[in-house]
Amino acid sequence: MPAVSFSRTSSAPHSDDKAERRPFEISTIGAATVIAAMAIAFGVAAWLVSDSRSVLDTFHAQSLLRRAGTLIVVAIRSPAPVLLLALLLERVFPVTSSQRDLTRGFYQDAAWYGVDFLRELSWIPLQFALLIALKRYLIGNFELIPDGVVPAPILWVVGILLGDCLGYWSHRLRHHYDFLWNFHAIHHSQQDLNFFTQDRFHDVDVVIDLVIRTLPLLLLHAGWPVIGIYTAISLAHFRLYHSKIRSNYGWLRYVLVTPQSHRVHHARDSRQLNRNFGGFFSIWDLAFGTQYHDYHEYPEELGVRDDNFPIEQGAPLRDLPRIFAAQMIYPFWKMGRGNDRSLKTD
Repeated sequence: MPAVSFSRTSSAPHSDDKAERRPFEISTIGAATVIAAMAIAFGVAAWLVSDSRSVLDTFHAQSLLRRAGTLIVVAIRSPAPVLLLALLLERVFPVTSSQRDLTRGFYQDAAWYGVDFLRELSWIPLQFALLIALKRYLIGNFELIPDGVVPAPILWVVGILLGDCLGYWSHRLRHHYDFLWNFHAIHHSQQDLNFFTQDRFHDVDVVIDLVIRTLPLLLLHAGWPVIGIYTAISLAHFRLYHSKIRSNYGWLRYVLVTPQSHRVHHARDSRQLNRNFGGFFSIWDLAFGTQYHDYHEYPEELGVRDDNFPIEQGAPLRDLPRIFAAQMIYPFWKMGRGNDRSLKTD
């Protein structure tokens, strides 16, 4: 697999069909540059949100080792209870009789979990702070519903429903518009859906989603404990329905997104494209006509229909860092090249 730079796979104006269908690649030096830039950005963001007053304190060797040890423990411990539940349910209710739990796709997306964990410790808190500052700058202390007019629990429910509804439309738009799809396609590129696929997102995709899901709660003056509880419950729900569990949750499928419905959402079959966009609740798909109504189909062919997308499935382990970096760059390369909507939908 030859390495190339950040340019198009083929610079010839009339390349043959085979060359045009080659997966996008970047060189080893290019990949090292991308990963180093991400590490520096995460490090600077982590320092900005830390309580250290000195850069030297933050990056002191002993301090780094102590923090790294603590973070590794937290990173392993955080998803463990839900992971054990998911593995148990995958054994009891497997999608196929021959499926395995700890597949290569699982380990690939576990690495994405590590990246997402670093986001949560670095630039995501900065984004929350920026959203709060922006809200105060633009509208001050304005609230959609002033304190005391409606009981707080009702406000929280309204905020969660509004945020999830906007999340539905965000998800739908990220499939419809090429600029947004280019980033969201990384999530859909996993051909072996698993517990950690929930963490497989481009940073730009995460920024867009967080803005839409968080702003309604801020405008309704929901406190951080409420946002934290909702986020924790949502994350467990998201991880379970990305797992290989054969279940449509019975009558709950009319309210909640399920492993069956979300597996359909990740399918390559043209019949199932642009269906089941719900994040937490399935009621939005039912309300807006995007629900796939066969609740007993469990498609096996998953992933994106894009021959240029840098897929890691089947690649040697030594190539995975380079493919990861290529996936980070690919949306920008595609925008520079010009999008081919046929790769996304019919």
